[in-house]
Amino acid sequence: MGKFKEYYIRLVQLVDDDGNLIMQPVDIQEVTDAARKKLAQYHEDVTILTSAARTASGQSADFDCGWAKEVFIVVDVTAVSGTTPTLDVKVTCKDPVSGKYRDLYSFTQFTAIGTQDRHIGPGLETNKGLGSKIRVEYTIGGTDPSFTFSVGAVLKS
Repeated sequence: MGKFKEYYIRLVQLVDDDGNLIMQPVDIQEVTDAARKKLAQYHEDVTILTSAARTASGQSADFDCGWAKEVFIVVDVTAVSGTTPTLDVKVTCKDPVSGKYRDLYSFTQFTAIGTQDRHIGPGLETNKGLGSKIRVEYTIGGTDPSFTFSVGAVLKS
């Protein structure tokens, strides 16, 4: 028996005049060891929340991570004011059926300037699957609190 070759096929999705879906190949390439290594190391940098002063609780928009196996999330607090200010940040995953969110990870409460990070995914620090959509939720407490912070992520295949 001969050696097998692996191919990458890029398809375009078309709809004919009768509404039938047609898949048309537009590119076929042999998968080389170099291409396989590059695909295995694919990542995407994501800005979840831009750096801004926040005085009330809230959440980010959902972001798609269905293709990713893991996420590395960084929370960076650069300014804090108020009396006994607190900031709680957690990463949540959306149930595609009910639309409800479940907790993936809660960072240690912030009361001062600082940075925390976490790897989330099967076999990592937080050993949980990501699902297809995740978001960051934050709760701000204290008297006249203000936190300037950002949340960034690296999604990895």
